[in-house]
Amino acid sequence: MDSLKKEKGRIEQYDILRGIAISFMLMANSAASLYIGTPPLPMRLLGSFAAPSFMILAGIMLAIAKKPKLRKGFLLIATGCLIDIFVWQIVPFVTFDVLYTLGAAILITAYPARLFPIRVLWLLGVVFILVGQWLQGAFGYNPEILEIALPPQNPFPPIKSILSRILRQLFIDGWFPLPPWLGFVWLGAALQRSLQNTVLSHGNSFLMLCISIILFVVSSAYWSLNFVVPEPRVGYTELFYPPDVGFCFTSISAFCIALFLFQSIVRWQPALFILAPLKWMGQCSLWIYILHLVAIRSLLSLHFETPELNSFLFIVFMLWVFFAITARILSAYPFVSKRNHV
Repeated sequence: MDSLKKEKGRIEQYDILRGIAISFMLMANSAASLYIGTPPLPMRLLGSFAAPSFMILAGIMLAIAKKPKLRKGFLLIATGCLIDIFVWQIVPFVTFDVLYTLGAAILITAYPARLFPIRVLWLLGVVFILVGQWLQGAFGYNPEILEIALPPQNPFPPIKSILSRILRQLFIDGWFPLPPWLGFVWLGAALQRSLQNTVLSHGNSFLMLCISIILFVVSSAYWSLNFVVPEPRVGYTELFYPPDVGFCFTSISAFCIALFLFQSIVRWQPALFILAPLKWMGQCSLWIYILHLVAIRSLLSLHFETPELNSFLFIVFMLWVFFAITARILSAYPFVSKRNHV
């Protein structure tokens, strides 16, 4: 895939896309803790594209890898556990935040991403999304999240009911249930494998961009026909609670549009200079993810809550600048920039 712009073994457009995703996630997570009220719909929409982008990029990286890196999956799951214990102070392996699902998806997808036929990857990716929709319809979607505080503040309910609720949160209505989110990872692997088999000339890139735009128009039109603005879920205002089929395919096609646009943009050297902060954040996205949760939980939520949208946006911008500078410092260390991204 000759059009991939590389720097020291990294693919710059993927780093930039990951940087955009972590920026949107920073905004969305800040809104949950710092903004008193419900953010405007455009902000909720932008924040909703962060998690799908990370999932798709995880699949892309699995397809690029020369050998499966199962250690990465275990690292993400372990990091998710530590965040639950020390940041949120809840029992791990109950709510299944994004790192759990990313880690599990890497373990499940690592070998298929490289060995399965491309058509099988496309097909199973779609199947995972459809299964997620079916499970929501068949068993219902509970917007309430079961969390068990550390130390426990209430008497434990019966173990059988806890295990039943945990299984539901893993597969149906936790923060990031495996179906449909596993489908994003498989589709990311299928996309990368397809691109590896294609010579992306300017003409082909433009054609794929046009196809992505058409798919976006169709999927977003379908989503809008069935769309009801969801209530915030424990303060989190992303629009994928629940993640229905319309949202899934709209976010996937939006990612493809961004990907093919940035494949052209990164050929322009001044654009790389402008986008450098996003590239730094993309190279260190796991560190930024951990640090921004710690900052929000231990400092910002105690002193910077505000009902004013402009004040909130200013806080988020300053937070983004701080983490962009932090990422620039961290990216100078090869161990960080090569290994530590979501």
